[in-house]
Amino acid sequence: MCLPGTPKPVKTIEVGERLEEWPKIVKELKDAGKIMLYRNLMNTIASKINDLIIGIQFPKGITSFGKTILEKSESISELERRISMECGKPMKIKYIYEDTQVVQKKEKNQIESFAEDNGIQFNVVE
Repeated sequence: MCLPGTPKPVKTIEVGERLEEWPKIVKELKDAGKIMLYRNLMNTIASKINDLIIGIQFPKGITSFGKTILEKSESISELERRISMECGKPMKIKYIYEDTQVVQKKEKNQIESFAEDNGIQFNVVE
């Protein structure tokens, strides 16, 4: 709990590469008559958080009404269904609001990825 007048703590989320299909998905919402979803997502950025989660960022902010629309279970289901179809596997979404700091994940080389996947401690000394 924050005391009055103190800033809220900032959460940090690491995101990877952008979801190339995102503009197409947003346009399909408009074409399917999902205008409220489309209007609230048209200026957003979707990036991979991990292999199963896509983060949706709101660089221009979002209204409380927009949050209400997007956080409805049917809205989340619709987005997860469309993203999963484009990615070819089940995906979840996470909304990244303005109280969250977004950090770009650094690319790992093959050796670092292999070590991490196999639980091997690996440090690069330059």
